[in-house]
Amino acid sequence: MNLYDLTVAAEQQVSTYCSANIDEWRDAIDPVLEAAGECTIGKDHVDDITVSEDEISIRTSYSVRCCEQSNDMSVPLSIVKAENPIQAANRYRVGNELEDARSRLAAAQRFVVEYSEKVASLTVELSTFDVSLANFNPAI
Repeated sequence: MNLYDLTVAAEQQVSTYCSANIDEWRDAIDPVLEAAGECTIGKDHVDDITVSEDEISIRTSYSVRCCEQSNDMSVPLSIVKAENPIQAANRYRVGNELEDARSRLAAAQRFVVEYSEKVASLTVELSTFDVSLANFNPAI
C-alpha cells in the first residue's frame, strides 16, 4: 500500500473505531510530517484524519498532568500521493521557507527605505538648529 491508501484506510479506522489500528500509517506518515516541518504524531492519540481535495488534516491529542493538549497538522495531498513523499515534503518545506524569507527580506527593504528617508529628514531638521544656534546672540 502506498501512503495515500494507508491514509484513506487510517481515516476510515479513526472515524469508525475508538482504538483504531493505525500503527502502520503512523510509522509511515511521521517522517513525512517531520520533513514538511509539521509536528509529528509520535505516541499522541489521533482524534481525526480528514482527507480533502487538496490536503490531509490530522488532529492529535495528549494529556500531561491532567491537562489536555492538541495538535493540528496538515500537508498537501500532493505530498501524500507523491512517489517519494519525504522528498516531496522536503521540497514543500523549503519552498515555504523560501517564500517566508523573501517576504521578510521585502519587509526589511521597505524598512531600510523608510528609515533612510527619516534619517535624512531628521538630519536636515537638526542642521537648522545648528544654524540658528550659530546666529543666536544671548546679549539681545
